Amino acid sequence: MRGIFSQLPADSLAAAMAPVAERCERLDWAVALQSGPLRFPYYDEDHPDRLLSYHHVEGPAPMHWFGRGFLPRYADCLVLDEWSYYVGFDSRLVGAAELAERLAGDLSPGARLFDAVARHDLLYLLRVDAGWWEAYAADGDTLGRLRQGWPGREVSSRRWVDGTWRLGTLGPH
Repeated sequence: MRGIFSQLPADSLAAAMAPVAERCERLDWAVALQSGPLRFPYYDEDHPDRLLSYHHVEGPAPMHWFGRGFLPRYADCLVLDEWSYYVGFDSRLVGAAELAERLAGDLSPGARLFDAVARHDLLYLLRVDAGWWEAYAADGDTLGRLRQGWPGREVSSRRWVDGTWRLGTLGPH
């Protein structure tokens, strides 16, 4: 699967989503963040934006997900971890329970995840604190918009499946 690799200057999920913000707004989002998903004080149910109404947990291997309209509007409310994973999906086409089962609750890059991206027209964003973002989508228009909006280059998901990615090099080989 084709993807885009970038060392974006802004360390922000909202900035990473900006080139495809319109599509992102129409998706539900599964997220995997060790230190979150939401930053304090957003756990407060009395918060005026009522962010917890967007937050759900699904599956036997818990998968955090947020309802349509949460991202990119509230992107800055999510924790950015050393490794952050975001999967955009249309819950009318693939439900959260089915997605959680397909992925076994694991949103890290691998064969199972990239198969689901291709099969269900998902959008996958990956952030590595060492300095890069990656995005994968079966939709060529989405990749084209990201290519225009991100300073970066095209990569293949094979690097994650066959283990040829390298952290110390800040990017693909």
